Amino acid sequence: MSIIDLLVSFAVVFIASILFTNSIEYISSRLKFTKSFTGTIISPFFSSFPELIVFIIAIAFVGGKSGDEVAIGTVLGEPFIVSTVSYSFIFAVIILSMFLHKNFNFKINVEKNLFLPYLFITILFSSLLIPAYFGSFHFEIGLILILFYLIYFYLIRKLEGEGFEEEFEKPYLSYFMNINLSVIIQLIVSFSMLYFGSKLLVSSIIDISNSFGISALTLSIVIVPIATALPETMISMIWAYKGKYSLAIYSLIGEIILCSSIYPGIALIFIPWSLNTGAVVSIISTVIVSFTYLISSIRGKIHVLTFILGLIFFFIYIFIIF
Repeated sequence: MSIIDLLVSFAVVFIASILFTNSIEYISSRLKFTKSFTGTIISPFFSSFPELIVFIIAIAFVGGKSGDEVAIGTVLGEPFIVSTVSYSFIFAVIILSMFLHKNFNFKINVEKNLFLPYLFITILFSSLLIPAYFGSFHFEIGLILILFYLIYFYLIRKLEGEGFEEEFEKPYLSYFMNINLSVIIQLIVSFSMLYFGSKLLVSSIIDISNSFGISALTLSIVIVPIATALPETMISMIWAYKGKYSLAIYSLIGEIILCSSIYPGIALIFIPWSLNTGAVVSIISTVIVSFTYLISSIRGKIHVLTFILGLIFFFIYIFIIF
């Protein structure tokens, strides 16, 4: 039954991602949002709800050591999985898109504004090691992380960036009803599907993993983030296939920003903060990958092979843990 649930959840999340992408593109075009603001603020706000649900349930309803481990694992695991596994999927889609469109250019152009979120990620995620090793400043660092997200929000909103100058598709439901009504309904439908599909996905993976006796910490750092990162990964893959590389990267970055600021900020304020070897490895790996993208984005070009850099750290992590 868990296998069937897993397959059904994948289908639901995939369809929801297509509907969501179509809706967000239309709304962002009409409101004249930049790609950076859409990708790092608007899109993650909706697609990060699966992680938020796991995070809140772990802290508020599970509690205790296992609940704290799941919450911390979700916070650390999400950026790690996105920086390693999700980026590799983007690499595969870019290569496929280049092959189908016969446009082989292995150095893709990206907005130079891309450096800002990577700068924030590199600094903020590194700071998560401080309370673990010094055993203090939990509350203070938690507040600082939340404050930095507000600063980031302001800077991204003010930065000049590429807009959606190209023609955009109308909402799919607009073929059956008023266009303004259709985008609202389509957003509600896609959001609901993302929520229930992701919830089913997480529960089915947990059931399958429990049958193999996987611990709560390992589950939360590796398995749960793979499940909860699926919506934004699929959304980014769709944008990458369309050749909207900056937007594809921004969407994934937005997720990492949330898990580098808001989520760990809340965790540091409300629960004990302790890290094991796997957690430290995930932090260091994410910081190194983010710093690499920081350097590339300053130049305005990213080599497609950079997208599979994280896989090296993923396999190192698996080797250390298992």
